Amino acid sequence: MKEKGFTNGNIRINTSRGMINGLTNGNGTKDGLINGNGNPEQKKKKSTMGSPKGRAGTWLVIGVVLLLVFGVFAISTNSLKKTDWNLIKKYTDVDTEKVVDAVNITKFAFHETSSAFEFYIKFAGDFGNTGEYQHLAFILIDNDSNPNTGYDAGYLGADYMIKIAGNNGTITGSFYKFQGDNRNMWNWSSLGGVGVSKSKNNEVTGAVNAKISADAKLMVVAETRYSEDITPVVGIEKSALLVYEEPNLKNDTLAIKLIPMYGPVDVKEIDLYASEGVMLSGSNVKGDKIVNIGTLSTIPKTVYVKIDTANVINSAVKVAVSDVSTSAPVTIWGRDFKKFVGTPSNITIDGCFADWEHLVGPKNYHYNPTGDVENANIDLYQYAMYDKGGDYFYASVLGHMLAGNIAPEMVKTTHWTGPGENETAKSPFDSATITFTTQSGETHTIQVFGVLGKVMLVLFDGKPTTKVSVGVGVNEGYGAIEIGIDGATYNIKTYKVTMTDWNGLSDVGVAHSNGEKSSGPGVYAPEFNMGYLAVLLLIVPIIVRRKKN
Repeated sequence: MKEKGFTNGNIRINTSRGMINGLTNGNGTKDGLINGNGNPEQKKKKSTMGSPKGRAGTWLVIGVVLLLVFGVFAISTNSLKKTDWNLIKKYTDVDTEKVVDAVNITKFAFHETSSAFEFYIKFAGDFGNTGEYQHLAFILIDNDSNPNTGYDAGYLGADYMIKIAGNNGTITGSFYKFQGDNRNMWNWSSLGGVGVSKSKNNEVTGAVNAKISADAKLMVVAETRYSEDITPVVGIEKSALLVYEEPNLKNDTLAIKLIPMYGPVDVKEIDLYASEGVMLSGSNVKGDKIVNIGTLSTIPKTVYVKIDTANVINSAVKVAVSDVSTSAPVTIWGRDFKKFVGTPSNITIDGCFADWEHLVGPKNYHYNPTGDVENANIDLYQYAMYDKGGDYFYASVLGHMLAGNIAPEMVKTTHWTGPGENETAKSPFDSATITFTTQSGETHTIQVFGVLGKVMLVLFDGKPTTKVSVGVGVNEGYGAIEIGIDGATYNIKTYKVTMTDWNGLSDVGVAHSNGEKSSGPGVYAPEFNMGYLAVLLLIVPIIVRRKKN
């Protein structure tokens, strides 16, 4: 209350109004002394205006009035000054992967005044000093703190968005409101411009004249081309918590790192999901909960969960954080603990992939040349098929499977083919497509759309379906996907895999026959070939001779 009263001027201005009206308008002391309206008996007395005592009283009243007027003016203009971000505590971004410095967020903060919502973002590099590709930053605002309304940004439901665009040294800002019933489409209506500026220290600040809820949840996304940085979900000048999962399959443990942001966070307990038959243990683990965590000030804390799979036979195991009990906004990042225990007898769509290694094996994997597309998230590495007891498909990429793009602003044209959508709609999805032909000559297509590794839509021959199961995860360090057609065998002759990103770039694997053995590794270095080696062999002797001479 103290900060709002003094900064915004509400308390002092309102208090001053009563004093100004009383003295200036003559309803109180001033009229009583000067005009004689206060006391009827004063009309009979000689005026004291010309006396020294009277002049002193008059100047005293005028001085008080001027002091109050200029005091109010000073307070009012002070509320219009820019926020001193050196006095505002900032969130520190936690890097999970390397991104281009110009869009690599290092610190960010949000602040409210009586009339504006203000923001601060610091980048590791020169945001807006672009080369070929534009730099963009988006502040996604979940104003009602309801993840089920607004644009589906994975970690929150955005009702409003501030867009900051940097191009050739010019920084501009715009304010938007989410429109439309489809929460997965990038559909916004403009609410006007946003004042934005940038310092020499790569700090971008600005303000929008809008009232944002004090309980709003916020997230920042910065991107250029295929380099994207996403911050955890936070509040306006409130503590937040980042929960980071790191599985260790060799030691059967799940490390859960708790990172407090902005200020102390009181963590009551963490709920865990564990597959049937799995026993969990650890210093703070009680059943399927982590308890007695306490208050985290500024130092991260890591809790280790030991995973006992002795009672599990031939089954996939999963252990993951399902909920965190705390009053602060929480973001859960990282990977779940996933592994297959025992010897699988058939392919199971579970995202563990051990069954593929056991039943299919290296001889039946086909390799696609790596480095032949710009985006590692769709750069095919391996793919395979298995048709015992059903029809199943596998694919892996050099990056993240179905990573997509939360804020697909840079897309020029769409490749979205979902039902009921027009060709100009912008989609955040990456997709995996399986096209196969049958022995009888039929052709069928399975399409899986997703973002942040989460499957959002599955189509079979262009229509939504529930007869196709999908599992997404990490296999031997590569992003991977497995797809199975439930309860059907199509007597497949040939198949191929196509990976497509949110911006329309595709990597198409070569079609292979069902049962065809491995096509061999397709890894190569595009920047090197035997011609370079021949040139090198010619140049080296010349250089050696010159040095000898």
